[in-house]
Amino acid sequence: MDTARSGIGWLIAQMGALAVAWIASIYFARTLPDPQTSLGTFYAFETVVTFLVLLGNGGLNEAIVKRVSEGRDPEQFATAGLLLSILLVVTVSAGILLSSQLLINFFNFGGISVLVIIVTVISYQMRDTLGALLASKFQVGRSGAINFANSVGQVAVQVSLVSIGFGAIGLMIGYMAGAVFASLIAICLVSNRFNIASPTKHHIYSLVRFARYSFLNNFVQKFYDNIDIIIITILLGTSSTGVYGIGFRFSLLVMVIYSAITRSVAPEISRLDMEGNNERIRELLNDSIVLGLFFGIPALAGFGVLAQPIIVTFYTEEFASAAVIAFGAVATRIPEGLRSTASAVLSGMDRPDITFRGGAILMITNLVLDLILVPTIGIKGAVVASFAGMSLQLLYLTYYLFSILDLSYVDLPGREVLAEVLAALVMAGVVYAVRARLPGMSAALLVGLVLLGVITYFTVIIGISGGVRRRVFGIARTVIP
Repeated sequence: MDTARSGIGWLIAQMGALAVAWIASIYFARTLPDPQTSLGTFYAFETVVTFLVLLGNGGLNEAIVKRVSEGRDPEQFATAGLLLSILLVVTVSAGILLSSQLLINFFNFGGISVLVIIVTVISYQMRDTLGALLASKFQVGRSGAINFANSVGQVAVQVSLVSIGFGAIGLMIGYMAGAVFASLIAICLVSNRFNIASPTKHHIYSLVRFARYSFLNNFVQKFYDNIDIIIITILLGTSSTGVYGIGFRFSLLVMVIYSAITRSVAPEISRLDMEGNNERIRELLNDSIVLGLFFGIPALAGFGVLAQPIIVTFYTEEFASAAVIAFGAVATRIPEGLRSTASAVLSGMDRPDITFRGGAILMITNLVLDLILVPTIGIKGAVVASFAGMSLQLLYLTYYLFSILDLSYVDLPGREVLAEVLAALVMAGVVYAVRARLPGMSAALLVGLVLLGVITYFTVIIGISGGVRRRVFGIARTVIP
């Protein structure tokens, strides 16, 4: 499975998972008796689990992808990764048991909350580690299928429990069930693709050396992803957390597209770095920038026109204030996506130390601005803090990336990016003009406006930019037999 097809497979699976989760969130917002508080409690639960999973992984996922994809002793590195993963998750599970009273007091659901968290962490550890093994074999699409199964299983159980009267605890149990389901599928996909081979100290130490930077980078990323939720929950309450979570989830589609790109190119860059082929790495970097912004820029323009009616139509007026969060979150995903591309290149070239230092800039900036802005201007301040921190980190990584690859700004695909901006502005103008003439708004009309925007943007960008056209059609020829 080649790089482009694998990435498209992962993207399709993730978009399917997002669609399932989005439809479910609409159901929860309209069905739960106190949706803002219940969803806010669930988002807080997700945050706790996220950090525990991070501790359980210890940066091994990226280390496994890096070392196994290099092609030297892949079976030994895979086995070493599995053994280290088991050791870490057992340690974290023991820590959860020791801290059980804190968790019981925090969620106020008794011992069941501790059981749900332990099973969830173990299942996610299994899912993510085995997914990294698939990605290391250039089978990113199959790892995306695991995530899709996770989302479907989670939503199926959540909807079932909410429909019979369960609230936040039903959402938590469903989250656990999805992780268990996905981990079982991961076992089936990986079991016949790897053989157990005895690792040496060299294999273990090599993974640990790379994983320490990956862990720190992942910690910074998870800190960035979740610090807003933590501060909003503490300072403003779970009701505000629910509104913020709904708004920010609208930006996930953009980030999934960037993730598909970076997950696909990371193993390839690792291989090219071993070969010393910097010219091809530069080409992949430019392709990633163009393809990422191909989706990110029009998404921002589209949300500028349609964020308010989308939120109100699907989530009711109760969540109307989430519209500005949704727009700001999509804006933040653009520098975040470019940052993820730069990080993938640097990590693939065995320089995770640079991404860690850039992550420290992000973490400190975001935390300080959150503490200043959230108490003063509310949940909007969290979005401003995220955008500022991500932009500063991007500038830092770009500086070092240019130095390592001997790049200058004239080497970047400036014409293609400008064409994407122009096409997005035309699209936004057309959609706004049509919307202004509509007497009202409904779900069907919104879908029609979105389709109109997609068709307009695609037609304009393909017509005015040969560079974008070449890249898009090149991927289409690769993916479609």
